[in-house]
Amino acid sequence: MEYLSTAPWRMSSTESSLMLFDRRPKATVRKVPSKNRVGGPTDPVHVYCRLRPMQNKHDSACIKVVSSTSVQCTCPETSANYRVGNTKEVVYTFTRVFNENVGQKEVFDVVAMPLVEALLTGNNGLLFAYGVTGSGKTYTMTGEPSDGGIMPRCLDIIFNSIAEYQVGNSICFLLC
Repeated sequence: MEYLSTAPWRMSSTESSLMLFDRRPKATVRKVPSKNRVGGPTDPVHVYCRLRPMQNKHDSACIKVVSSTSVQCTCPETSANYRVGNTKEVVYTFTRVFNENVGQKEVFDVVAMPLVEALLTGNNGLLFAYGVTGSGKTYTMTGEPSDGGIMPRCLDIIFNSIAEYQVGNSICFLLC
């Protein structure tokens, strides 16, 4: 999905995407990001797509993973466009596409870990989940108690990385 050319309200309920804004320091002269590539070396916006499994195994998906960076959307047979013969297939390009079988750890390692590493070295960044209701944003961000999502994993890395800089509880109460 080209980030700037796609209307977000047309996203299917079977997809959700994670948008990653990398705010690393840039040189004073900055090239304008190419509109043809998302997530390239000069583009500060990285857009990830994670497909969730179908709720009913007998349902057919209207989104098919074409490559590790592209998905193809086709109109479902029940849609009005399909009935009138307007069944144009559209291919959207992302920085990375995660299929419905990918685990929480892999999503975290690819999407959030570079941001956490940059954060620990003093850089800023923003990560947010975007998609239609029921597309899996909460699951991706929070996960389950047995398999945490992006937020618990980020907090775990951050607090374990700054352990030697933390002040003990008794000293903290005296300072507050």
